[in-house]
This record gives sequence, C-alpha cells and structure tokens, in this order.
Amino acid sequence: NLSSTSFIAGNKAPWDLQFNIDIDAIGTGIAGCEFDGTNFYVAEWGYTGLKTIYKLDTNGAVVSSFDSPTTGSGIRDMAYDGTNLFGSDASTTIYEFTGDGTLIGTFSSPVAARTIAYDPRYNGFWASDWDTDIVLFDRSGNTLSSIPSATHGLDGMYGCAYDDISSGGPYLWVFDQGAGQNNPQIIHQFDLNTLTATGVTHDVMNELVSTDAIAGGLFITTDYASGKATIGGVLQGTPTRL
Repeated sequence: NLSSTSFIAGNKAPWDLQFNIDIDAIGTGIAGCEFDGTNFYVAEWGYTGLKTIYKLDTNGAVVSSFDSPTTGSGIRDMAYDGTNLFGSDASTTIYEFTGDGTLIGTFSSPVAARTIAYDPRYNGFWASDWDTDIVLFDRSGNTLSSIPSATHGLDGMYGCAYDDISSGGPYLWVFDQGAGQNNPQIIHQFDLNTLTATGVTHDVMNELVSTDAIAGGLFITTDYASGKATIGGVLQGTPTRL
C-alpha cells in the first residue's frame, strides 16, 4: 500500500503485504512487471536464449506467454497506458505491445530506459537507467521534464511507477538496488510538482526474504484489491518474488 502520508481512507495500514508470489518456476531472469487491471505480466531479460513475457492471473498462475518484442536482451521494467504495455531492453528504444504480444511499434527515449512509467498528464513516460537523470518524454522522444541524477542521488534504479492516487501528488516511486544484493532494497517517493524526493521510503526486505535479493520492476494499481491502492514489484533473488 502507499505511504502513510497519503493513503486512501479505509485501507489497511501502509505497507501491509497484499501478495507474495514465488515466480522462480515460471521463467529465468525475471525482473520486469506490470498489472493491467486483470492480469500480471512478468518479463525475462538477460539469460542466453529466447526471452519470454508471461501473463499471470492474480494468484500467479501462467495464463499465457509470448516472445519478448525486443531484439537484444529482454524487457526490464514495464508500463501500461490503459490499453497497451511498454518496455525497453535498457536501450533508448521503447517497445509498445499488446497483452497478447502483438508489437504495435517502437519509439525513442532520450535516455536508456531500464525503468519506465506512464504519465497520463502528458501521454508520456518517465524513464531512467541505473543512475541517470529520470526523464519525462513524449512519444516523439521530446524531453518534457527531468529529475537530475544530482538531485535523486540513486545509482541502482530498476523500476518506477507513476502515482496520481495519493493526496498531494502526483508522485513517482522508484525501486532502487542501493548497495546491492542482500542490502536494503528501497522504494523511494518523488514529488513530481517539485521534482524532489519526499523522504518517504520503504525497504521491501522488511517483508520479503530472498537470498541475493535485488530490486526489479515496479507498478501501481487500484484494480488489484477493491478500495485499496497497491504498489507491486519484482524482487530478483532466490527465490524471485512478485
């Protein structure tokens, strides 16, 4: 659930764990994730061989799967605009595809896109690589805004999610690997009105224990549980968990 400064009245306490699904048996090297209101999507990325995106039901069972649209390594983080999914192989190419794997097209990002989140205010996307500026851009690749790396100070960013649910927002939440495996794996909140960190953070290792755990993708939805806002993500490790 979202931060204690801004969660919806009637929710469970902030950061109560809503689901914890072991996805090790589903695929190899899974990091990217998204939710379309009905299904989870999780994406393989960097092992040798064909990369796959898996469509899961809300219990984590595989509904279907399809080949990654990428030409290099697989999709990292994913975004959803209410119709289609988006992601990148940590390059400057953004792939747009349907929930059954049909490639709609590609467009360019001004920054290598390991993280990605859809911003409906601009019909655009926030994206970053490990330690770059976090950039907002449109579908023509034009930069609209940014959070400079000197401002956010993070160097292990892997997933991000746009939040127009919490009061005082909108916000961007960023899942960061920090000092690496088995160290705190922290979700950071940024105020998109001021383009600065709010100071609200959460270490997911407080609830989830995995060996060699590192941050993966991130998403936000109000469709997983009625009356609740959910931050979901992938914690890469042994086992890898959604």
